Amino acid sequence: MYGIESNDEHHYGTIEKLRNLKSKYQKNFHLMHLPTHFEEQGNYKMTGTHRKLIIKDNDYYIQGSFNFLSFNKEKGQKIANEESILIPKKVDLKWEHVLNSYNINL
Repeated sequence: MYGIESNDEHHYGTIEKLRNLKSKYQKNFHLMHLPTHFEEQGNYKMTGTHRKLIIKDNDYYIQGSFNFLSFNKEKGQKIANEESILIPKKVDLKWEHVLNSYNINL
């Protein structure tokens, strides 16, 4: 899940790689543009997410501030101090929370 309405500053090479993974692993890889998802549901209160989260099956999740889809540092460019953490416990509960938060049925 990615995206915030009217703020599409993603690294398009990364998005294309994710789309390729989705095609290759159709049953087990889900990629969702949230503004489109909310619009299709008629939910106009939410516009997307600023959450940085990757969930790998029920093995672990990575949560933090690093912008996985928009980081495209150029030589000499200043950067912010970002941090993320890998959490290998209670992944099933994290899945449940996220899916409920975005009204997603897998």
